[in-house]
Order: sequence, then C-alpha cells, then structure tokens
Amino acid sequence: MKKTYAYLPTYSADVFGVCSALYELGGMTVIHDSSGCNSTYTTHDEPRWMKQESMIFISALSETEAILGDDEKLITDIVETAEELKPRFITLIGSPIPAMIGFDYDAAAAMIEERTGLPTLGIATTGMHDYSKGIADAFLALSERFVQDSGKRIPHSVNILGATPLDYALRGPMESLQTFLKEHDYPILSNWAMGSSLAEIVRSAEAAVNLVVSGSGVRLAKKLEERFGTPWVYALPVGESGEQHLLKELEEAERTKTSSLAKETSRPGNTSLANLVVIIGEPVQSLSLARFLEKDAYDTIVVNPLEEGNELLRPQDISAHDEDDLAPILKEAFALIADPFYETFYHLRRPNGIFFPYPHTGLSGRQFRNQPFNLMTDAFQFAELYRANQ
Repeated sequence: MKKTYAYLPTYSADVFGVCSALYELGGMTVIHDSSGCNSTYTTHDEPRWMKQESMIFISALSETEAILGDDEKLITDIVETAEELKPRFITLIGSPIPAMIGFDYDAAAAMIEERTGLPTLGIATTGMHDYSKGIADAFLALSERFVQDSGKRIPHSVNILGATPLDYALRGPMESLQTFLKEHDYPILSNWAMGSSLAEIVRSAEAAVNLVVSGSGVRLAKKLEERFGTPWVYALPVGESGEQHLLKELEEAERTKTSSLAKETSRPGNTSLANLVVIIGEPVQSLSLARFLEKDAYDTIVVNPLEEGNELLRPQDISAHDEDDLAPILKEAFALIADPFYETFYHLRRPNGIFFPYPHTGLSGRQFRNQPFNLMTDAFQFAELYRANQ
C-alpha cells in the first residue's frame, strides 16, 4: 500500500527541520500547535538541547481556539514573550492543525513585526513534509530577510550550506570539514547553520563559493547564486580521491563562476547486481560515499528518501519515499548502507545480504546517537569490511 509504513518510521517533520535550522541564531521560534510537540523535537531530534539554550516555544493551541480562530491570543503571547526575552528575530511555524483551519502565517508575522519591531518570519509548515523541506524553507526565508550584498567578495572564501544535527553528528563531521577547508586555504565565512552566528550568516554574499553539504542546502545555494552570482558545489572530502574531487570542484567553481550541478555521472556499462551496494540517506553524504566506494570497483545506487536534493542524483539513483518504492531495489543489493532501522526491512527482502549501519538522526532520532559516524574520517571502514566479505 502506497504511503504507508509497516517496518520503517517516518523521517522528522518539516516543523522540526525549521527548528533545527534556526536553533543557534538567537531567534525565537514558535510552533503553533497543541501542547507537547516541542518536547518531541527537543528530546528526540535535538542533541544541542541539553547544553545550548534556544528560544523554542509552543503556542498550546486549544480546541476552542482552533475552532473559533482566536489569533489575537497567539499574537499577544508572542509579543509579550519577545518583549521579555529580546530575540534577534521571530519565526512562526505550525503543525497539521493550523494547516487544516487555514491559518495565515504571513499575516500573523506582519502583525507581530509591527508590534515588536523585530524581523518576523512566517513559515507555513504542516507536519506533513519531511525535515529537509523545513530546513530549506527556513534557510530561504532567512536569506531573503537578512543577507544583503555589501559589494565585497573574499577570494577562496566558502559558506557551508545545509549543516544541521538532523544529518550530521553534533561532534566530528563539521569539525573535520572545516579543518580540511582551512588547511587548503579556504576560509569559512559562515556555516548554515552549525557553529555560526546570525552576524556571520548576514555576510554570506561575500563568499567566493558555496559548499552544499546536504540536499536541504540546494535551494539556498540556487537563491544565493541568483541574487549574488555565487557558484556552488556539493561534495564531502571522503578519502583521498574525495578530497581531490572537492578541491578541484571548489577551484573550478571560483575560476569559472559556474556551479557543479549535474556533473555527477553514472558508471560506464551496466550496473552489476552481483556487486551492487545501495546507500540510503541524505544525498550529498550518500553520493560522496558512493564515489569513495566506486574507486574499489563497487557499483552503487543512491536512494534519496527525502524531499530535497533530488536534482543531485545520478542517472542510476532513485528517489523513494515509501516502502513499496524501496522493496524492489533492496532485493537486488548485495549490501546496504543505511540507518539501522532499515536492517530488518532489508533482510526480509534479501536474507543473506550484508548490512552496514550508518545512523541518521533525521530518521532514528536519539536511538543511535551513541554511535556517531564521521564519514570524512571513518569511511575507510566500509571498504575494508567489503573486502573482508568477498
């Protein structure tokens, strides 16, 4: 049955994607919904919650307010809270209930901004999309409101676009990436949005190149290219070949002012089912891992289970959003790399297949958070395990 899940959980919702994207930027995010949904986000999807404060609230929408449409109470509560906490900006998002009653986020945001004098973003999340769309929507709204062209460009400088703990472990991957860029003389202007302040993000137009590290950053990269002419590339430095690939892409993008979209190509000849490795997960990480594995003569197919980032896929890759779409390809895969929640589903289709876990917070939340994996330092383990199973 399409659009149903018997074995797999759903990915984190667009509501929580917005929260994750804006978590560190000093704003106040208000989820318009009945009481309880903010605890779901903070306890399952947000590893920063215990050590880093952020102003994330819920409106505690009641049944009566939903039926009668008492928007004034919501607006007044937000205004009073903002006057007390003094955030740098306000973001109003929602759940399925406001979507069903036709809540007008833009109008409410305009009223809040008029009363507080603070920039206010209204993002019409519904809880019916996955987190990648929420992140992309939040980044677009943030860029349109705050990023302006100073007329200055800093040679070799880079913005990192699309980094949140829903895709990357809180410790390890971003540090490795930033160290790699700095060691090769690529200063980092901003990281959207792990480890950067709002002031750094405001300067994003000054970068020479944008580096997209998740599908959630693609729409932002396109918008910054449209507004400021900044070219963008997508890759991670996985293995020596991956490092050289990324450096070449950055150099070419800055020199030619041309983005690298659609440069990924399929392997020559037919994909060998006897040697087929399927990778399910966030597309930039999956494609970077696929490139690393293919140097050892493995055929790969990347499966993007998310809404964002499909334009990055190669001809042999697929977008799959439910179990019916996944089942046929998993029957053919001699090995699968995916979040541990996929293991049972995979082995029901291919009992003797080889499964390698790659935890993904956007799917399994805190369940496997004690098993962090840094693709930029640990990917060699995949190649060694494959060779051991020949």
